[in-house]
Amino acid sequence: MRSGRNDSKCYWPKTNGEERVGVLEVGMSIVAVGGKLGMEIRPFEVNDAAALWRLRMTALHTDPWSFAESVEELRQISVEEYGRRIGEGGDGNFVIGAFEGERGLGMCGFYRETLIKRRHKGHLWGVFVLPAARGKGLGRALAERAIATARELPDLKSIQLTVSVTREAARGLYRQLGFRVFGVESRGLGIGGEFVDEEHMILDLDGE
Repeated sequence: MRSGRNDSKCYWPKTNGEERVGVLEVGMSIVAVGGKLGMEIRPFEVNDAAALWRLRMTALHTDPWSFAESVEELRQISVEEYGRRIGEGGDGNFVIGAFEGERGLGMCGFYRETLIKRRHKGHLWGVFVLPAARGKGLGRALAERAIATARELPDLKSIQLTVSVTREAARGLYRQLGFRVFGVESRGLGIGGEFVDEEHMILDLDGE
């Protein structure tokens, strides 16, 4: 997901553009979602690389206006490369997943900036829930888990995200989670000569 000017080049997965937050479903934050005890919220691990790659590809096909990366660009990245990036992520660079068995149903990424003067900032990116799994609170559960995990990082002061102005459900959920708008980017995302504005939002972790 993008943060306006992003010269740290540290987000994951790496793309030629910057990342956006996708569709979220509003609901209760629970692990046993919809009464299904097999549902699990946990970080993607190296052996989940194929599941993450497939989920990301589905996201780009399903909701292209929520992500800067294109289907064509993702096809140039192998599952093995995804596995390598997961393994090298560290505490400040992770992807939270919703799983039913080994199948990925949703995702929410986070990265912390690496430059010394910007390490107090983190970013949510790539949030997506499979259409068939929506309406069960998975999006909220993923975002809450990612935020809670990020809060444990020392000296992290804020989390930022960018969301298309047409994504009403996502914008409403982010406000419920404490995010506020600090800017609007005109024509932030473009596809085939059409454009959409994007809101830049921030969650202050220290209350300032």
